[in-house]
Amino acid sequence: MTSCPDHGMGYEGDHGIGCGCEAAACHYCGTTEQLRPYGPGGAPLCFPCMKATPERDKAAGDAFGAIINANEAISPVGATLLTETGIGPLVPDELPPAMLTAIEDALGASIPPTPDEDTK
Repeated sequence: MTSCPDHGMGYEGDHGIGCGCEAAACHYCGTTEQLRPYGPGGAPLCFPCMKATPERDKAAGDAFGAIINANEAISPVGATLLTETGIGPLVPDELPPAMLTAIEDALGASIPPTPDEDTK
């Protein structure tokens, strides 16, 4: 029986990227290398399988776009942060100061602080 730190003992569904589980594997070929969450229903998909057909490549691109849009929608500043561990909403107050400065330098603009709940 598989134990997943994020999903619990015996979880048999798609584990996805970054769950820290040895059970995460490509939906098509089973590899555990070069995984991305762009397969059917968010299932892990390896880069070679993603590029194997034009249909898979387009579906992965659509899934990536949906992930970006969803994260922008929940970010207090309407932006997405892509890192080596995945994609998430950009929340300025949660970033180390050096990272925030580097992002602002790359954009050539400052990022406003996260609005308080009372001022939203």
